[in-house]
Amino acid sequence: MVRIKFHSDQDRAKGNYLLAMSSITRRLRGQVFEVAEHDLKLLDEYRIPYSIIPNPGLNESDEEVRDLITVGL
Repeated sequence: MVRIKFHSDQDRAKGNYLLAMSSITRRLRGQVFEVAEHDLKLLDEYRIPYSIIPNPGLNESDEEVRDLITVGL
């Protein structure tokens, strides 16, 4: 997951609609969105500008630990 911020209110409205219709996204405080990395390609296809925001509370080792947890029944 990456955090992004759109460049304008119009870009945010278009991007939010596009992401809501075709993927899973979370909206955070300050008009920041958290999306999967592969969803960035969708925004690029529709030429909706955005900026990637670094997430200081999460590093790669945290992602690795999170991905390793599975349960088999």
